[in-house]
Amino acid sequence: MKVWTQVAFDKVKPNDDGIRVFNSYGDFTRIQYIGDWCSFGEGCIFGKSIFGINCGFDQKCTFYDIENSKFGEGCCAWSPFWNYVFPPLFKTIGPILPTRGTYSYWKERLDKWDLDISGCYDDIEEQIKPHLAKILRSQQWTKCERRILESWKGGDRS
Repeated sequence: MKVWTQVAFDKVKPNDDGIRVFNSYGDFTRIQYIGDWCSFGEGCIFGKSIFGINCGFDQKCTFYDIENSKFGEGCCAWSPFWNYVFPPLFKTIGPILPTRGTYSYWKERLDKWDLDISGCYDDIEEQIKPHLAKILRSQQWTKCERRILESWKGGDRS
């Protein structure tokens, strides 16, 4: 995984569409100012950052310091990893993925439906989707949990 510095990051020039494109599996935890119109590949990780408008994140990106990060209008992530108690601050497409560290939490929260979410994400989807309507009728969910569960229905979420 490439570990980016702010100096190296700032040297990346936009493509013909005006977008700065970064490959998959980059470590951007040292970058504090991201700026506008950036596109990040699959599996990138971020720390405390300020994201400008219209930044995009491919599947399975991880945000480690979301409480101290800011996201501009139009930011969107495709199936991000999420382990926070508050919902993502950006639009998401596809399921919001629980991190491995949150499996026991979700197991406990979904216990009354007797679901096994210990497998890979395809297995989790197989377990949850048939029961999602019943699960979502429960009043036990926090705003964040509800958003995560609703993301498994498919389609865009904000």
